[in-house]
Amino acid sequence: MAYTTGALICGMLLIAIPAFATLPDGWEAQGSLEEAEGWMIAQEQSVVTAPLGANTVTRVNMRLGALEQPAVCRIEGAEGTALELRLQALDAEYRVNLIGQERIPLPDACVELRVPDPAGGWLFNDRYFIRPHPHWYEREERQALLDGWSDLPAASAHPLQLRIDAREGGAGLWVDDRYVAGLPIAGAANLRLTLSPGNAIGEVATSAAGETQRFVPVGLRGYSRPGSWAAAEPSIGRGSIESGGVPFEVGSQNDRVDVGLARWLREAVGPEGFTENYFTRNAFDSRPEDILLAIPTGDYSRAHLLCAVDPDPAKAPMLSL
Repeated sequence: MAYTTGALICGMLLIAIPAFATLPDGWEAQGSLEEAEGWMIAQEQSVVTAPLGANTVTRVNMRLGALEQPAVCRIEGAEGTALELRLQALDAEYRVNLIGQERIPLPDACVELRVPDPAGGWLFNDRYFIRPHPHWYEREERQALLDGWSDLPAASAHPLQLRIDAREGGAGLWVDDRYVAGLPIAGAANLRLTLSPGNAIGEVATSAAGETQRFVPVGLRGYSRPGSWAAAEPSIGRGSIESGGVPFEVGSQNDRVDVGLARWLREAVGPEGFTENYFTRNAFDSRPEDILLAIPTGDYSRAHLLCAVDPDPAKAPMLSL
């Protein structure tokens, strides 16, 4: 069995701004923000704005703080085009077998993510489960998940990381290393965060996006599943590195995924009919047994990963994509 320690398809040099009591240089706020434990917490409806340099990546940690207290992340171009992400933490409901009559409440379960399409409809409209979606677990496992529901991290308290890619001719939005949506945007872009009371901004990081579009970075922070193996220190070090002409940014010790956790949850049941519904799973369900990544739609010829092998002789040193 192998697990990824830095499965990045492109490296970045991040410049982290530590926990701050004031906004970074160039950022402006309208409204009341109060600093507490490294978070800038909105005391009333507030707006934070910042310029987005060309070919840059901006990462912003955000916490919603309460249910149904929406936040909006809006990237505005010089010609009026905008890419807008609307977020709010919500309760959810699980209907057993999806079409069954039994309905189970799921308190503080997910973050609703919605990106309107300027042409009409939605570029993205789904729920990102912070507490794992119960579907696909068999009866005993599902009940164990529900019994421990209140012990799991709540969606409203979860520190989301927004990633804004501002590249020449377009912008892209990621949440917890999951690609959400992108849109062509011409000219200089600006970031506008609209916060409800209780929403909070945390650490900010900026980086150069690089001169090439060849590689798409896929971070592991948002997918972190360390597993039982304590750690493996990469022989090539951490930070910005290059291996075989491929740039990587090897993250912290916790930015890794134990692929040995992956399994077919309904293996004992098998396919459910002519349509194999198992392929309806997605990266926003957050089940640790499903190692699924959300990336921009496109034609990819290769995936470059950095992996380490668990020394346990009972495990197989294999990885498949």
